[in-house]
This record gives sequence, C-alpha cells and structure tokens, in this order.
Amino acid sequence: MPQNLAPCSLVQYFEHLTEKEQENIVHQWPMLRTRLSRQKANNSVEVFSNLLASRPDDVKDCLVLLDLMMTLSPSTAMCKRSFSTMNQLKSNVCKQILQRSLVDLMRVRSSDVSTKEYTSGPAITHWILDADEEAYIVKQ
Repeated sequence: MPQNLAPCSLVQYFEHLTEKEQENIVHQWPMLRTRLSRQKANNSVEVFSNLLASRPDDVKDCLVLLDLMMTLSPSTAMCKRSFSTMNQLKSNVCKQILQRSLVDLMRVRSSDVSTKEYTSGPAITHWILDADEEAYIVKQ
C-alpha cells in the first residue's frame, strides 16, 4: 500500500529497532495518522507530548519512532544546506519553478560529484524528444 511507504523508510532509518517493532510500526502507522488527523486544530507539540505520555496500545510501537524523531534536532547541517540550496535556486528569477524541477536541481546542486562529471546528452535528448511539455530552444 502506498500509504505505508513513508513509515517503512522511516523505520529503516532507525535500524536499531527490532524486526517486530518495525513490522508493528508499519501496521500501526494508519491508526496514528487517524489519531493525529482528528487533532489537527490542537498544537502539534502538545498532541505529540500527550500521545507519548498516555502511550495508547494501538500505536505504542509508533511512539518509539515518534519519540526518536522528536528528540533528534531538525537543524542538522544537511538540512541547513538543503534549505540554503533551495533558496538559491528559488530566486526572484525562478519564482515559478515546478516542485519536480526544484527537487532535481537540488539533487544536482547538493551532490558531491563535480559538474565536470555530469553528461548532459541524455537529459537534453529526453528534454527535446520525450518530455511531456514542449521544449523551448533559444537560438542565438
């Protein structure tokens, strides 16, 4: 099921969880989402704190993951670099850049590979021949 892809990848990120906990988290994730969607009007920190304090049985394994996520700092160097890259790409000139294009440009910009190692031929061929939208070519 597509809705279980996100918890699976989150679970794999925290590999020290037992296999049983990982399976339970994937199965309990929809129940946790339902609980959270019912409390959208409330302060999210308060909602998560209450969940962690009450530890309901139907989502108890998800709370292990939730606890880990709440204790990790979201302001890691990698996140800061990503936001910096996004801000550079989404300048005044490129206000209307599509999300898909932004993700691709961020991937290229944040890659450790030198720009000299990129080959543009396949991308240009795809852009001209196979793209969903018409390719605009500026003649000099």
